[in-house]
Amino acid sequence: AALDASGSIETILQDISSLYAVAREYLVLREIFLVRYSALAGHQRALPSHRDSNWFSFVVALNSTASFEGGGTCLRDAPPICVPAGCCLTFVGAQRHAAAAV
Repeated sequence: AALDASGSIETILQDISSLYAVAREYLVLREIFLVRYSALAGHQRALPSHRDSNWFSFVVALNSTASFEGGGTCLRDAPPICVPAGCCLTFVGAQRHAAAAV
């Protein structure tokens, strides 16, 4: 899903509602985890495999994939998924996932 012109989180919640057949009124934004990955020494390059405590999770790409090498979201043991800047990857939060190193 892509964000609308206002960058509204409502767009993402509506998409989750449609994709997972959950009434929109049951979806609330509980927490936001914002991270900036960097290949520079001393910076966070990746995020190890983990599960979120939320029913649904999403990742919004803030940069073009042309601006870095590597990266992406790994669901279970699958290869990384990289979405275009401004787009969103949604998934079940209890599913194991990781951020691949940049």
